[in-house]
Amino acid sequence: MQDIKNTDKIILIILIILAFASYAIGFILGENSAGGSAFDFEYVKRNIITFKDNSFFEAIKLTATKDSQIFQSTRSPGFYVFNKYLNPFTNNILFHQTYISLLSLLIPLLLFLNLKIKFKNTNVYLLALLSSVMLLSPYFRSSAFWGIEENFGIVMVGFSALFLQLYKESKSKYFEMTHLVLLALFSSLCVYADQKLIIIPLITLISVMIMKNKIPNKLFLIFMYILFSIPFLYLIILWGSIVPTGDSDRRNFDLLDTTRNYHHFGYSISIVSFYLFPFFFSLKDKKKKLLNFIKNKENYFFLIIFIFYLIYFLFYYNLDNINHSGGGVFRKISDILFKSVIIQKIILALIFLFSWILILIFSEKEPLNFFILTVFPVLSIFISPALFQEYFDPLIYFLILIYISKKFFFNFKSSVFIFSYFTLFLFIAIFYYR
Repeated sequence: MQDIKNTDKIILIILIILAFASYAIGFILGENSAGGSAFDFEYVKRNIITFKDNSFFEAIKLTATKDSQIFQSTRSPGFYVFNKYLNPFTNNILFHQTYISLLSLLIPLLLFLNLKIKFKNTNVYLLALLSSVMLLSPYFRSSAFWGIEENFGIVMVGFSALFLQLYKESKSKYFEMTHLVLLALFSSLCVYADQKLIIIPLITLISVMIMKNKIPNKLFLIFMYILFSIPFLYLIILWGSIVPTGDSDRRNFDLLDTTRNYHHFGYSISIVSFYLFPFFFSLKDKKKKLLNFIKNKENYFFLIIFIFYLIYFLFYYNLDNINHSGGGVFRKISDILFKSVIIQKIILALIFLFSWILILIFSEKEPLNFFILTVFPVLSIFISPALFQEYFDPLIYFLILIYISKKFFFNFKSSVFIFSYFTLFLFIAIFYYR
């Protein structure tokens, strides 16, 4: 077990306590560090009432309405089913928000349990600090404090990751099958909480399939996924889309539409790299990783392809388009610092290039890593008209720590740097949306 100095241990404990204290203070003050939580909560309240006042099947049918006063959401209705049956405080706004804020604390707890399994030789105080970083996410905090949808899906991700790791560690056939069933269940529930979380059962399926032997287990997992997908197939038929009908019409969500928001790809990879960057300093053999990146000829192919994308962004994309809102932290920074659209484009193009290089470094000889880090940027092309950082946070932080197949070495300095990096981000978000 990795050991640390007593003085470092005390500092870590203080930082962890400060993270939890800031979370409590943020709740008391009604913090809205994500910007749009108060507005989103108005829809959440109406959706909760719809599910509370109707039977289960009638409420599900009402998710297909185009009347936003009855139901309006971009996500699957799992959050509202949960509130209907497992939240006794939906009649009181303050109690509901308190309940969701407490429920959200499962996320750093589940992250810690996952990290303890994955990084067995890392000091638990370092792992606790890395887990407490979740409490510094502006989007995690706002979703919790205002009692809205996002964190429910991340809780399912936490359970899915835990059961995947427990499945890999199982010592007996009984526990192996128990963990496999729970893994299939919770990874499927991810999709019922948020469609974009389909990445979790995909990662799970790939992870189990590449394990040696255990063919009956692989076939059983496929069967379970087919079984658990049946209700969602009904939702797709009901909505005529993979998102609720009202949101599908509002966003003109059509997979067959040839008009795409290709600029979202650049913004998305810059958002992903924003979370990857502090972890670069925790990689083992950083200099070797950079050298391998330069030597790997496949990277030059990916870079050349990306250059063509930058040409599109620089010369064909209209940065002033009023419909192209959002874009993430770097889009906002460039907009604040530079008035010239040309300079903004050049700065963003350089950030996109750096982001792409960072993703390729983390993807070295690990196709699953490349898939995890690029699947959302690719899917973001279909999102219209806006792309927001909250679509990625805090999910990407969780995915990097648990699912990225890289050998991180977390020591006192690197862990405190990660903590400080996201603390600064929180302060900037609070100041920006004050």
